[in-house]
Amino acid sequence: MTMSHGRYVKPFDWPRHSGEPFVSLAGAYRALNELADHSMAKAEEISADQNLSRLGKNAQLRNWAMAEGIAPIKKGRTSILEARRRADEIRNSMNGLIVDKSDIAAAIVRDRVRTWLRDMDPAERNSLLMVDRVDPHIAAAIIEAPNVLSGVTAQQKQLLEARLIHDLNPEKSAQLRAIQQATEAVESAERAARLTLQRATGVGEHELGEALGEPNKLAVITNSLSDHGGVAA
Repeated sequence: MTMSHGRYVKPFDWPRHSGEPFVSLAGAYRALNELADHSMAKAEEISADQNLSRLGKNAQLRNWAMAEGIAPIKKGRTSILEARRRADEIRNSMNGLIVDKSDIAAAIVRDRVRTWLRDMDPAERNSLLMVDRVDPHIAAAIIEAPNVLSGVTAQQKQLLEARLIHDLNPEKSAQLRAIQQATEAVESAERAARLTLQRATGVGEHELGEALGEPNKLAVITNSLSDHGGVAA
């Protein structure tokens, strides 16, 4: 971890990885770290301006935040979404090698395996999935379908999928790990930049969220309660 104005930011060895999605992620990571630096510098600059009143300083800081702070954060989020899409493409291509969906008989067997797993005692099922090499038929049954059909957790499925991809193609497995680590680095840079921007300029969480096109948290909660009959019309 590295520190950015009192916030932790995950490092990543960007020069070791070329091509997409790393180029876009690296650009976003750099822009977000620069945003944090520029936010603090702008706050110091405006605070030192003797020609501005307190209200004038606050207004200038807010205007700067809206003009300069939104684009880097949006750029970071776009790069993360694209990286995740690329990771999904790699996983889906590898899963096609794990599961042969053209074999109808095998598909019936996998369905029965999922039912067997779902009805199994959770402790027994967990023990079965903790071994280094899970039976390939069991693995294929889990990978193919939603977690609820086999009773496994999202984490168990992810770990199993990662092991299988590594066994099939270590190079693709390493690429997926790198994308995950790079994405986490950008996410940490976004959190640090956003908090630094708010602290330096005084822009509120709600105002910044609106500018970023985020849903209003209170409205989301209210709508959810209303949908479940928790709020009177």
